[in-house]
Amino acid sequence: MANIEHMIKQANPSIAALWPFKTTKQGHWEMGFFIREDLEHLKLIPKIPRIHIRTGLLVYNHIPVMSIMVLIEENFDMLYEMFFNYHQPNGDRYLDDLISQGRILLHFYTATERIRTITVKNEIEDGLKEIKLKINQYPEWTMAEFDRAKERIYKDFSSPGALWEALGHRQGRV
Repeated sequence: MANIEHMIKQANPSIAALWPFKTTKQGHWEMGFFIREDLEHLKLIPKIPRIHIRTGLLVYNHIPVMSIMVLIEENFDMLYEMFFNYHQPNGDRYLDDLISQGRILLHFYTATERIRTITVKNEIEDGLKEIKLKINQYPEWTMAEFDRAKERIYKDFSSPGALWEALGHRQGRV
């Protein structure tokens, strides 16, 4: 498994990833959000932040793309998008894990270190269950097909904020 901490530190600011990580020495795994941001933005997050999570399913040429977005403090400079490919290796297990978790951990990184982890209640599990049912109605697709569908999303939505608004019907407020 790739080292997510190394990868997220190498990423540009405002990049986010959904990734499994070990939460205990006994080897318990959870899905978490890993967010790379610059220190100036991270300093804007208060001790008890308002975090909003939205999820939804967009379908292009019969390829379903699950989007998960995280907005911190109603600040659209701190809006993070992730696209989930159900047919990635272990994708079905990852989605099941995310559905069954009672919490979601958001890990915030700069280029050099993890600055903070915030725990929020998982309020998107019902939406994720619906999405999984819909995804399973489609035949399996390739990574190249998924990437093309993602590119269409970038073309169809002028900004992450536009995608956020489009997903507004599927929101978990934390």
